[in-house]
Amino acid sequence: MGIKEMPIIVTEYGTMYECGAPADMVKYISAIEHSGAYANAAYWRLANNLNDTVADNNSPNSNWWLYRRYAEMKGQQRLDVKSKSMNEYEPENRLDGLASLTKDGESINMLVTGSDKKFTVKINSLDKTNLGDKVNVKIETVYYEGLTGIVSSPILLRQYNTKATSDKLNISVPATDKDAVYFITVTPEKEAVAPYRN
Repeated sequence: MGIKEMPIIVTEYGTMYECGAPADMVKYISAIEHSGAYANAAYWRLANNLNDTVADNNSPNSNWWLYRRYAEMKGQQRLDVKSKSMNEYEPENRLDGLASLTKDGESINMLVTGSDKKFTVKINSLDKTNLGDKVNVKIETVYYEGLTGIVSSPILLRQYNTKATSDKLNISVPATDKDAVYFITVTPEKEAVAPYRN
């Protein structure tokens, strides 16, 4: 249109029933990040709950943990992510997420959601990081407990050492709830952690 390129800011994203639900927010965050726009979550409901991220004056809910982990990605290199439908007959049951690489190249951080069945996250081109082929994988989750459900910390589902094959790494996530969000961290191998066995 002949208009000089400028920042785009979406003033509100998320419908009333989605705001506060971390799995729904991941899908917005992913789309916004990949578009290169800026955006603000919509304010719909309760006052004094930090826009649906706290359960009370002093306690986080599950959505708070999503935004905390998202905020920790600031300054990191965003990685390309390809989402995938888990079932062609249920388009809403779709894996989606966001991934980043720290500046030192020694940590990959992911936010993933969208499945109530076990799924696999596939990472390519590990040779372009400083992780090496022996890595540690940590998988945590938060389940949606409602706006006023206190979530003191994410749940550790699995942590193990493993070896990449041909600069590729497959991570099996034991999902059981499509409304949960999974935090996956890949770092260099840790001596005190045992390898994972199926």
